[in-house]
Amino acid sequence: MLTMYSLLERNWQVICHDSQYSADDITTITKGCASSVVRYFRHRPQAEQNKLFVFVIRNNFEGMISYFVASALRLKAWIVNVHDLGIVDMLVDTDCIAAFVMSNEVRDINTINQRINISFDRYPSLASEKLEGFTENPCARFYFCTSGTTSTPKLIQYHENTLIENACAVSQYLKLDNEDRSLCYFPVQYMYGLSTMLCAFLSESKLVFEKFHISNIGELVSHYGITNLPLIGDWMLPVSEIFTKSRIHVNNILNASDRLLTVQAASILSSCDTLWNNFGQTESGPRLFHNGIRSQSDIEKTSKYGVVAPGKVMTDNIKIDLRPVDPDASDSVCRMFYKTPFACDGYVDSYLQLKPRAEWFDSGDLFVKDEAECYYWIARAVNEFKHNGKFIPVQLISNDIVKYVGGLRHYFSKAQNGDLYLNLDMSANSAQIKIITKLLMDKWYQYAFKINVREIATTKTGKIKCAV
Repeated sequence: MLTMYSLLERNWQVICHDSQYSADDITTITKGCASSVVRYFRHRPQAEQNKLFVFVIRNNFEGMISYFVASALRLKAWIVNVHDLGIVDMLVDTDCIAAFVMSNEVRDINTINQRINISFDRYPSLASEKLEGFTENPCARFYFCTSGTTSTPKLIQYHENTLIENACAVSQYLKLDNEDRSLCYFPVQYMYGLSTMLCAFLSESKLVFEKFHISNIGELVSHYGITNLPLIGDWMLPVSEIFTKSRIHVNNILNASDRLLTVQAASILSSCDTLWNNFGQTESGPRLFHNGIRSQSDIEKTSKYGVVAPGKVMTDNIKIDLRPVDPDASDSVCRMFYKTPFACDGYVDSYLQLKPRAEWFDSGDLFVKDEAECYYWIARAVNEFKHNGKFIPVQLISNDIVKYVGGLRHYFSKAQNGDLYLNLDMSANSAQIKIITKLLMDKWYQYAFKINVREIATTKTGKIKCAV
């Protein structure tokens, strides 16, 4: 069984702010940090070690070390950014927490539970403790926060080998090898960042940790020789302009958004050999579908309503069940359910007890598929928009907005009285609002959208929290 700790035996390299670390270097740091945890618990009851360890991190490098430490000691572990600690109190009973593990440089954090200070980036001078047998678990279990289909934060549990198996499948369809260099700026405590990291380790390639800024993306990709680049859709237009101007070309660009608009795909396609669209959820490990796009023809053949299809199932053992939303309706729109060998163990309560899990996961998304078994994303079920019994093509409208005013954050909503709103971010200037108003009146007048300018919250990876 592959564990994250066993990946330290492979020949990969991490580059973090121009500092280079081999797998052997990371092994030494991991053993030192794990020894600090073991040393702290040397005279404590064995039962304490079976509780949850919360790793408090400041960056992806610390997140990576945390995964390896948890795997080495076979812990129950939740990796949380230092700015997100409030969610821990919300979701986990304090009696179920063994300790908070964090850098000794982190200040001003007081916890009811024990705090263990470790050095994430220093080579240990003390002799290593025995790491084997610290717990009786067969492998580490990791916990992730997800909003699921209800927009309410919940905690899910994964055995570490399941996460690695999903990454194996992803690295195989990407055809990654030891010549590749992947840029990872998505947080590794979330699924897309974790998947990017694991794929690099499995393919024995190079992984680059850097903070992302649109202004220096070209410089980063050129400096590190990046071949594998995850992006979200809203970044693709400005990034394509930078890449075209600088004549930058990479092997793979991956869409990390829930949807990829055709105008976004078309803009970035000339900057890569393959643009990969995909789809999945935190509960699914994460990938379910993939779609390799190499030409404008591929975009046209695998798109509906202005959105590029997530594509076909990643492996044959992933099963999809499309259930009609309205069996009497003329359209074929269905709610998508799935079961996959890469799925989480299930949701847990505040005492980390697994809740009963249905055989099929409800994705909360509306899909259709064609005769070639290609799956097309339509909308989130909770944001279903219909006009005179038919779906409103909000993705096509988004396509037009992106085409004429650029990557302005926006989303659509429907009031209880039936009024339709186009919500624009406060960063919209008067010229952009004027263009969009004219667009809605000239081309999409039949829906009578009202424009609402407001602050739109985004996740740490740039996704709109309340969008379709």
